[in-house]
Amino acid sequence: MPTFHEIDPSPVLETYENSKGVTHVRSTRTFVCDFTECAAMLAYFYSEAGSTLPGFPLCLVRRVKFRGRGQIGGTATLSTYQEAIIEVFYSTEGPTWVNGLYIEESMTTEYHRICPVGSGLKFSDGTDLKPEDYVGVELMIPVHVVSGQRLTTAPTDALTYTGKINSSTKSCLILPYTFGPQTVLFCPGSVKADFQYSTGVKYSVVYRHMINAFGWNKFWNPHTGSFETLKTASGSNYVKYTVGW
Repeated sequence: MPTFHEIDPSPVLETYENSKGVTHVRSTRTFVCDFTECAAMLAYFYSEAGSTLPGFPLCLVRRVKFRGRGQIGGTATLSTYQEAIIEVFYSTEGPTWVNGLYIEESMTTEYHRICPVGSGLKFSDGTDLKPEDYVGVELMIPVHVVSGQRLTTAPTDALTYTGKINSSTKSCLILPYTFGPQTVLFCPGSVKADFQYSTGVKYSVVYRHMINAFGWNKFWNPHTGSFETLKTASGSNYVKYTVGW
């Protein structure tokens, strides 16, 4: 952990209302440290351990500003600095730390067509699917979106689980929603790598999970007016999406 101390006037706190009418808290703290500690200070304040404003666990570091102070030395091609004044800006608006992840979470909706793929399928009563039954039905599907930042290792979930459905109950990390087995489809996500200050590569990721309350391996039967498991020509259950996470 870098060596530093806080100087007056610090901290300064205020409330503000964002564009959506939500009231938030923001704060500025001021520190001084040896200039050679600047990179370590950045790493500390952007970590989970150092990012929280004391007394306000949801008010996190969003920005850090440095300026040199004291004697400037060095050579014509390489300057050295004595101290750094550091301003650290906190806010309750933005991502938060959950289980070691710096994330934002949201829920949206989109239309999605629920249809079987293949041929020779049967409804549960043994009736053959007609060509129009393979067209399926279009539903408005909830989509759960998780955006993660400041990851120190490359996430592998986007490669491992894409196209698979959940084997057990899944709960949101922040939102108060829970989804039953085989109702959550892991959709293609995105992973981005960035170089950040002196600590090497950091990763950000966006995961999308489509929610089908009827179950992703159940399909519309117009004769019964319900979703059901289909049968293959051999009599086994038809599986469009494999269970994998």
